[in-house]
Amino acid sequence: MPEEDVEVEMFAHLRRRLTEAGYGHYEISNFARPGFESRHNSAYWHNEPYYGLGAGAHGYALGERHLNIKGVQPYIDAALKGLPRLERNAVPVKEAMEDFMMVGLRLRAGVRDADFALQFGGASLIDVFGPVLDKLLAQELLERTPEDDGYRLSEAGVPLGNEVFGAFLA
Repeated sequence: MPEEDVEVEMFAHLRRRLTEAGYGHYEISNFARPGFESRHNSAYWHNEPYYGLGAGAHGYALGERHLNIKGVQPYIDAALKGLPRLERNAVPVKEAMEDFMMVGLRLRAGVRDADFALQFGGASLIDVFGPVLDKLLAQELLERTPEDDGYRLSEAGVPLGNEVFGAFLA
């Protein structure tokens, strides 16, 4: 593996070249020409519910994560008797809020307070994460979105995304 400084420069070079070639950097590890952004992952990035269908699939809906039984035949056998779940885990609200920030900040558009309030009964980003947001803004790793109702990674924050995401974990 290259040294960290080399890796950061390689990523910066990649971002420049793809931008020059007409690709938008719409998610921390994804680029696409306008109109061709992934729709498959958008539910994850917006912390929206999704159902895992098939052997070994994962899902997240109704405040619960689930993992289906692995292996095609065991999955089919279990499905004949009911839901073929291997595991089901309730997601506490605080954890869901942290997830909202971690996955939402992967998007270059960032997170919006209105979306947070919609998912969490009117709660605001400032009320829940105020000190963390203030710290990351002061470190210039986050910036306010142009609409002024949300936050996104700054240019300096993009290569340090994992550190930013981790700051939201209790």
